[in-house]
Amino acid sequence: MTAKHTEGPWGRNIPPASKYPVIYAGRNTHVAQVISKGLPDAEVEANANLIAAAPDLLAVLEELFEIGTVYSGAIEQADLRTDFVAWAEKAKTIIANAKGEPK
Repeated sequence: MTAKHTEGPWGRNIPPASKYPVIYAGRNTHVAQVISKGLPDAEVEANANLIAAAPDLLAVLEELFEIGTVYSGAIEQADLRTDFVAWAEKAKTIIANAKGEPK
């Protein structure tokens, strides 16, 4: 039996991560702590953002896999385009979160 990760979404404490290095999932549920020894502050911030985005990244990859499976057969191009645009918008938001950029 494979263990399941803590449900998302995950968030992170306010910057700077070098002072508040906790990644959480809901109230009082800490799932990770960023260790910052020897890393530049900007890299610690980027790592915290990426870790917090992990459940969303996994969900989009799983959805992309499902879309690829569904569309491996002969399906109308318009259907594929609509799903791809929706997926791309989700991916854009998650990428921005992972990079700590505004949405």
